[in-house]
Amino acid sequence: MKKLAIAFISWVIAISIYGQEIVITVAPTVNFAVINKSNSLVKDQSLMAGIGSSIKYIFVNNHSYNFGLGLGYHYAQVKFTNYGDFVAEIPYTETVNLFSFNLISAYNFKNNFYLNFEPSIDFHFGQNESQTIDNQSGVGLNLGLGKKVKIKDNLSFIVEPGFGIHNIIPFSNEKHINRLATVELNLGLLFIQRKVKSL
Repeated sequence: MKKLAIAFISWVIAISIYGQEIVITVAPTVNFAVINKSNSLVKDQSLMAGIGSSIKYIFVNNHSYNFGLGLGYHYAQVKFTNYGDFVAEIPYTETVNLFSFNLISAYNFKNNFYLNFEPSIDFHFGQNESQTIDNQSGVGLNLGLGKKVKIKDNLSFIVEPGFGIHNIIPFSNEKHINRLATVELNLGLLFIQRKVKSL
């Protein structure tokens, strides 16, 4: 895993030298778990706040579509209440720390609106078997609809509400997975490194 991470980061750095755009975002999130009812004692859960951040390198950029790579971090909380004959109905909160490698693809509309489709490879750190939320390491997906607001020629502000779900394809062999889902509001800055003729 370490060799894969080092190789990916090296690739991103190499691409960024020639990249057309760099995007840095911060995203307040609302998190919940998609619970497998056949294998869970969860009676109820409450929505909890979290925070995410990312840096993206857009190396294909024309009027219709964008492609790039990104790195992300997401801190999430989920609050559960269990049930059962020997389990007290006491709410408890679990935390999730995720690092992600993202493949970015976006379709551009008029007036600087765009639709973002972003598969991710997620790595869950600090998870243990006693938690209700399963290990979220796996392939996830994020969808967003955003707008770029031009500040000056080489700088724009972006607003992108979106939805994401993790561990769609898990790295583990577990059959009944509780997945983390997120509603988010990405706020960020888009830096244009240099003007390149459109493809």
